[in-house]
Amino acid sequence: MSSPVHPAHWPDPVVDTYDSVLAESPELAGASFVTLVEACELLASAYALDKVAAAAHYISTGSTGQTTAHPCLVEA
Repeated sequence: MSSPVHPAHWPDPVVDTYDSVLAESPELAGASFVTLVEACELLASAYALDKVAAAAHYISTGSTGQTTAHPCLVEA
């Protein structure tokens, strides 16, 4: 059985997770399948946010000029 096509914006580690879960549970359907897709969307968002934070070396400047953790790191 081939797995359903995944969204193009998912990075490789997310696709690997998706494919691994479907390989272990090929009968996944309904709410369980939707839960897998939603979990993968959250992972994809975390990877995207981490990429933004990494580009800024995980730091940002706060409102009073202090060094803080990058907001995307916190959100990821």
